[in-house]
Order: sequence, then structure tokens, then C-alpha cells
Amino acid sequence: MKAQHQAEKERLAAAKLSDKAKACARSGRITYSSFLSPAEQELAYPAAQAERVLLVLDGGYDDAERKIAFFLSCEVEALREDETYPIRALRVTPRGKT
Repeated sequence: MKAQHQAEKERLAAAKLSDKAKACARSGRITYSSFLSPAEQELAYPAAQAERVLLVLDGGYDDAERKIAFFLSCEVEALREDETYPIRALRVTPRGKT
């Protein structure tokens, strides 16, 4: 039963990634997933290849385990310039003494 549940979860993740890649190919706009596990990230490659779009995996910092899959129909340089890029840097400073 557990293996069947895992297979269904994987099928659903692959379908969602395929939908994102198709949307990118159709519209020419950057689309992206939520944060993905390493196993889910592997499912993004065939989705991108099937739609002939670029795939970039980014977790916000080097060696991040969980990453977002970005599907692009343009050059990679445009990715972080896009206003919908979902990762932002924050600076947190304490109040009072430093």
C-alpha cells in the first residue's frame, strides 16, 4: 500500500511539473514550481525536455537540497530579472543593542 501511495504521489508531481513546462512553452513566460525534494527535481528534466524549454533548479543558495524548478523559454540571465522570481533575500537585524 505504501509503494502504491508513493507511486501516486510521484505521478501527481510529474503531472504538475509537466503542466508548468507546457504553460511556459505556450506563453513564453517563466513558470515555476514550489520547492521540490531531490526526487521531485529529477521529474522536472523530462517535463522540460518534452516541451523543449530550459530548466533551472534553484534553492536560493549553493548546495540547497530543496529547489524550485524554473521553466524558461528565454535565456537564463532573464530569470532573476523577472519580477515574479519567488526567492527574495531578507536581512534581519535585532532591535536595541548590536
